[in-house]
Amino acid sequence: EVKMRFPEVVTVVQNINNKKSNISKGEKEIIHFGDRFIEEQILDCRFRIYANSFFQTNSLQAENLYRTAFELLQPNQNDKLLDLYCGAGTIGLTASKMVADVIGLELEPTAVDAARENAKINDIGNATFYTGLAQELLNKNRDILNGVSLIITDPPRAGMHKKVLKALVEHNNKKLVYISCNPSTFARDARILINSGYSLGKVIPVDMFPHTMHIELVSIFER
Repeated sequence: EVKMRFPEVVTVVQNINNKKSNISKGEKEIIHFGDRFIEEQILDCRFRIYANSFFQTNSLQAENLYRTAFELLQPNQNDKLLDLYCGAGTIGLTASKMVADVIGLELEPTAVDAARENAKINDIGNATFYTGLAQELLNKNRDILNGVSLIITDPPRAGMHKKVLKALVEHNNKKLVYISCNPSTFARDARILINSGYSLGKVIPVDMFPHTMHIELVSIFER
């Protein structure tokens, strides 16, 4: 019935979550019809998005969000970019032509699969993605940070884990762009970064959700 009434709908996936959580991923997924994914264009890249892969819901404004992040970051072809909480790889892959290499870290396995698939779809060969908790990956595999000069982090509403912050402040990166959907956890993490030697530059609000109280913040930390 949905397909008949709304022919533009390409897939319907039901995600069942019986727990209280700050993430939307459920324990069970039911595909009612379609290929389980949709496709979106962001800047110069085409993205295949699955139900459990994080992706900005306002794709047009997401382009403004990413442009703002890149303008603050000022990447060049000698830089290696670490994309924390990378989801389906949207930030890292759209930045891939601006830098030498991209490293993406993401907890959700289906999102990492999507990121790798999206890299192939867009013929991007300089992006590598790892599955797991960022704090565990950075602690167990210190080589991930080797050569990293730029960082973009786009954490969930809970903000960054304290062990992630510790790993970042101990590493010799020069610029960190923090994209936040929660001003209170951003303020908490910003205090830690500033107390650890970073200076906070611009903080730019981006209205991703018009007519609601919610905003995204894009900020730049340097040292």
